[in-house]
Amino acid sequence: MKTFLSGLLFASLAFNAEAQVPRLDTIAFFKEAIGLWKGKGTSIAGPDKNKLEVIDDWESQFAKEGTLFIQVGTVKLSNGTGFQYRWVYQVDPKSQKLIAVYNDSKKIQDIFLVELADNQTRISVAPRDATGAPAKGGLFTTTYLKEGQLVYDAEVRDREGKPFIQTRLAAVRVKATP
Repeated sequence: MKTFLSGLLFASLAFNAEAQVPRLDTIAFFKEAIGLWKGKGTSIAGPDKNKLEVIDDWESQFAKEGTLFIQVGTVKLSNGTGFQYRWVYQVDPKSQKLIAVYNDSKKIQDIFLVELADNQTRISVAPRDATGAPAKGGLFTTTYLKEGQLVYDAEVRDREGKPFIQTRLAAVRVKATP
């Protein structure tokens, strides 16, 4: 499971260089993701398809007048392990890209490209290498809203692009944050 989140440090979303960089509090996905969330799901790993239950509880909020989106949470796994994590999303004014800095109690980091789709209500994350080029391996995720839940699908791929961990998590908001 360490590898499941091994790539969550840096994400970027290219905006039109001539367009004004949007505030995060104007992006539909982030507006909907505010609050206290509780999620449950399953992670299937390795050639033996080992199955782990996943519990992920987090709180998300805007900071600095809507220019930062902060998500802080805890993951617990059915094998007794777990970790704490923190995402901080912000727009880099120099590159005009959305970046997400991820830190966790295991000190895992990586580089991602984030794309918004479906009227800005779906986020897809794909890893980048140190030069910014697409990587075959790493963490690939899609997060979207469906019937009042936040659904998180993740796949960790090896260097050749073959999946070896797949996770699906569905979360419900238990408290809205103003």
